[in-house]
Amino acid sequence: MQVPEFLCLFSGEGAFTVQACLPGQRHVAQRRASPHELAALLHDSPAAMTFDDWHFPIARYELDPVGKVLRIYAQGARRRPSQAASAAQAPHFPALPAQAPKVPSDDPAALPSGVQALAALHAQYLALLHWEVKALGVQPTALVHLLGRLGEFHCALQVGGQLAARTHQRGFDVLGPDGQRISVKTTAQASGFVAIGQSTAAQADALMLVQYRDGETHTLYYGPMQPALDSARVYGSSFELDLSVARRLAAG
Repeated sequence: MQVPEFLCLFSGEGAFTVQACLPGQRHVAQRRASPHELAALLHDSPAAMTFDDWHFPIARYELDPVGKVLRIYAQGARRRPSQAASAAQAPHFPALPAQAPKVPSDDPAALPSGVQALAALHAQYLALLHWEVKALGVQPTALVHLLGRLGEFHCALQVGGQLAARTHQRGFDVLGPDGQRISVKTTAQASGFVAIGQSTAAQADALMLVQYRDGETHTLYYGPMQPALDSARVYGSSFELDLSVARRLAAG
């Protein structure tokens, strides 16, 4: 199989940035890419690439769908093409599964809207998280940003609401159809607690606690914020709500 050249994979135009992180170099090679080019690369996930005709095995691919950045991490010492041809075949790194997220179009008119958009984003983030866990061996608890966004999509779909207009909106994450402000906390832990900031708790009307387990998102608690705060313990500047307590609250 022919080893692709990094610079030849992308047109140099598009909404996404592709960064190649090479061993022993402080700076990375960088290219612009279209969604279609990115999707094709992630589907194939080449186990090796050449950079200016130098051969490198690829350790992993990391996609940040929010920041629109794909990072390609090379490994090992670089080899000249003649050396690469005689070297043992580079190890295989798993490609994205068939249900992996499709990169959104550059054209805003082509993007889904409302419930359709939220459902598509939830499915895409869920597939990406699944790939990180199964193919790369990352623990779900380490994927904080993905989990947080998944929980927000889950909540908005469950209540028929919408995401807060501002990223990192102070105090709440989702607006219900009646204007209710909902704070969303997402965890991949089977036990333990979630933290709710004391300084922002009063700015939310309700709390939804979402748990990621068995490859899906589940609602552990959805209800008024105050009963959750009354059932939590105070530690430092936060309320700590045990998952077991949240389950009891949900059960009534």
